[in-house]
Amino acid sequence: MQTIINWLLGGAWQYVAAAVAGLAVLIGARRSGVNAERRKAAERAVEAMQTQREVENYVEGRSPDDVRSDLARWVRDGDD
Repeated sequence: MQTIINWLLGGAWQYVAAAVAGLAVLIGARRSGVNAERRKAAERAVEAMQTQREVENYVEGRSPDDVRSDLARWVRDGDD
């Protein structure tokens, strides 16, 4: 134990402090990246919900015959 204390007091404390600081920077960068990815995922989820709401509102405001007509235009057998 005395050897470790002497080693730290003798000048090695600078290396230990640099290693701890480097580790703190790496952990901070990783957390930042994780938070950014979570934020992007949340934005994509909100966008998907908004699109779903727009489609539902569009379909609900139309008659069943109009909806079938629109679907018939989008769903084709490939005979074109």
